[in-house]
Amino acid sequence: MRSEQVQNKEKVIFTTTKPDESTHDCVIAVRKEYAVTYQNGDHSHFEEGQQVTLYSLLDSTLAIEVEVFLIRKMQDVVIFKTIGDTCFEFFIDYDRNRYLPSPCHLLGVKKETRTPEWKEGTLFIPKPQDRGQSCVTFEGEPGSAVMDDNGMLYGFISVKRRNEITLTSYYNMCLPPEDDEVSSKISQEQISVKKGI
Repeated sequence: MRSEQVQNKEKVIFTTTKPDESTHDCVIAVRKEYAVTYQNGDHSHFEEGQQVTLYSLLDSTLAIEVEVFLIRKMQDVVIFKTIGDTCFEFFIDYDRNRYLPSPCHLLGVKKETRTPEWKEGTLFIPKPQDRGQSCVTFEGEPGSAVMDDNGMLYGFISVKRRNEITLTSYYNMCLPPEDDEVSSKISQEQISVKKGI
């Protein structure tokens, strides 16, 4: 990706933790009014209707008030919605083709330093006949965005357990339909993949 694209993508990353805290999580702005993160672990305490402050990763003075709009426990997804007229100035667009990106780019938060963390790799879909052979060639933390070469969002890491991560695609986040989207049934499946050795 071009450096300008990279810089703009980093502006979509927020945290639920204050800038001066010792460790940080990752929240992705995916529309003007919506942001998403994982539902497990340190995010399992969120409740629908709860008000939360999101802090920009790049600009520690920027804070956006949101509420927990929806929790999708089966998909390990928390959806935040901005309160009032507030909106995200930058958000990441999604890949409407639904193709799995290869290679892919991972954007998350370096927990200890509160800085953007980029990784690149390849993502393989598990096939029934190749059980246990599918892998990703990167490691990532929950909440990290997975994008294609054009910076379009495929999904994000929703679960990380031992040697396995689970990706939730944009379509499985179950966001409310946009005005220009054609209503369609959204699959609730997730892609579980094992990290390459």
